[in-house]
Formats: sequence, structure tokens, C-alpha cells
Amino acid sequence: MGELVKLPETQDLKGYLQILIDSKKLPAHVKSIEDAFTIVQMGKELGFAPLMAMHYIIPIQGRLSLSAKAIGALLRRGGIEFITSEDGVLVFQDGTVSNLPRTDEKPIDRRTTIIFYRDKKEEICSFTWKDAEKQGLTTKDNWIRMPK
Repeated sequence: MGELVKLPETQDLKGYLQILIDSKKLPAHVKSIEDAFTIVQMGKELGFAPLMAMHYIIPIQGRLSLSAKAIGALLRRGGIEFITSEDGVLVFQDGTVSNLPRTDEKPIDRRTTIIFYRDKKEEICSFTWKDAEKQGLTTKDNWIRMPK
């Protein structure tokens, strides 16, 4: 993420944001100058350029949140690398995992694991469907549409 361009002053900023909104090239959640301003301001505080902010910062249940791409960008900026070692694998009773369902046994869970690296340190983090259920996430639209 390069050096940020200084945004215009208030009156010019309104015009700038309106041009971006009118272009119809912004994500659907950026509907007004107020939406755009709030997102751009949050992005500025995180070191994102305006257009990057509008694509990386998203509303979830009425609150601005960081997309996975934004989180990844901030981690990389902080010198943290990461890989996804398991992406929604099915976990079976005997502890084995598979990307494909079995005909003989139903999975007991689904798991994603990411390994984070910084300097010579490594941290492994996993999140399962059961974890998501405990947090009440699995009834949300996005979780229903994309359970993996």
C-alpha cells in the first residue's frame, strides 16, 4: 500500500465522493456521500486509499467491518505471512479429514486452519463449524449460502 493521496477539503470532497458514487463502479453498499465519507475516513485511519477502503470495508449487521482481503493486507503490512492449510475440510469421527464426503460415514465437523508466520514464529489457528454454531453464526445468511 503506497503513500496516500491527500483528499480534497470538505466541499471538494463531497463532489469527489459524488463522482465516485455516480460512476456506479463502487460496491453496492456505498449508496450515499455519508456512506462513502465514513468508509473513506475509516480506511484513512487504517492506511487505505479511498477506493481501496470502499472495496475492503464492508457493512455487516449495520457496522463497518474489514473484509478478509483487508485483514490480509493489514497482516502483510505488519510483516505477517499466512497460508490456509485446511479450507473447510470435513472431519470424521476417527480424526481423519477429507475434502470429499464419504459414502460410509457422515462427517462430525468442518474445519478451516490458517498458519501465521512472523520472523521465526508460527501460530496455527483453526475454526470449526461447531465453533461457529456456539457463536450463533451458522443461522446467518452468508453462513447458510457458503458453509465452507
